[in-house]
Amino acid sequence: MKIAITGPVNLNDLAPLLDAASAVQARNMGGLGGQPITGLVRGLLQHGHDVRVVTLARGWTGDAELHGARLSVAVGPFREARRARDAFRVERAYVAEALGRSRVDVIHAHWTYEFALGALAAKPPVLVTAHDAPLKVLWLHKDPYRLVRAGMALVVARRAQWMTAVSPYVAGHFRDALSANCPIAVVPGALAEEVFQAADTRCLCTGRPTVMTVLNGFDTLKNGARAIEAFATVRQQYPGAQLVMVGQGYEPAGAAASWAEQCGLAEGIEFAGPLAHATLLRRLAVEATVLLHPSLEESQSLVLCEAQALGVPVVAGCRSGAVPWTVEDGVTGLLVDVGSTSAIAAALTRLIDNPAECQALGAAGRVSARRRFGMAEMVAAYERIYLRMAA
Repeated sequence: MKIAITGPVNLNDLAPLLDAASAVQARNMGGLGGQPITGLVRGLLQHGHDVRVVTLARGWTGDAELHGARLSVAVGPFREARRARDAFRVERAYVAEALGRSRVDVIHAHWTYEFALGALAAKPPVLVTAHDAPLKVLWLHKDPYRLVRAGMALVVARRAQWMTAVSPYVAGHFRDALSANCPIAVVPGALAEEVFQAADTRCLCTGRPTVMTVLNGFDTLKNGARAIEAFATVRQQYPGAQLVMVGQGYEPAGAAASWAEQCGLAEGIEFAGPLAHATLLRRLAVEATVLLHPSLEESQSLVLCEAQALGVPVVAGCRSGAVPWTVEDGVTGLLVDVGSTSAIAAALTRLIDNPAECQALGAAGRVSARRRFGMAEMVAAYERIYLRMAA
């Protein structure tokens, strides 16, 4: 089949699939980041399909065409500012135009915003995959930008003829809160094989306890402040314990570090900031006693899936969107009220106190992640949907 995929992409990840000149250009542009699409593109190519990717890049103002074996990539502009004022008009128009000149059997749009609206203006049948719950995000971030995004998602929900969601939580949100106009199948985001391979480097360290967080933003939604407060409580019992905080907002001189210093809570914390994905996987596998994920809402957190695949036990929110579906409480991790500093600290202390329980949760996590979040299963599920669409 000839399949068009549109959505945010890390062009560096696609570069190995492109010819030499296109690979250089891809690395220079960077793209918008994001992992879900890259694995799907690789899987479809391995199954013999022709793939056309339509994406956008920050700071790019033109129209680039990149090429590889059975793969083409169109890259258009993504404005740095004021794009929400006209509901991403420029971005939507580029996606629609680039897909319009693509001869494909089906289009698969990721996220329910500019990419989906641009795809729905094209001619072939369109599958839209919802990766988040826009009204819940708006509730947690009450600002004009999220209001515009929620309005875009509402239009997509009413127009789309084919939809999937990355978790039952997201599917229910679109069905119940946004009155989606079509059935919604659940196809979880998947993990690349290298994640499972990285699990072989896992070592059950008996040295100082190391808690890791991987969060994108030091804000109310990601709840990083509660993680810092809970860790301060853990250090009272384990003075040698370490907290490693990864992600945007957690740089050595970032927002989280400044807040922790002002509150006198920075002792024992490494503010690592954003890490390359391979580096993150290695550090999780080798260093982490436990992954703490204090986010108040998640649609399907890939880092939770990755931690389980690596054999790292998880502490996360019992009411945080799709987290209770992603992590099996008492089997692959512990689910607690992440609004409570004491509840987080108690769960972390419990796991640090019980290495055997950590080992059991980690072993179960590896089995669960392979069964539920393997790349082959995701690609096969989408192939079945594409065939029904094309028919």
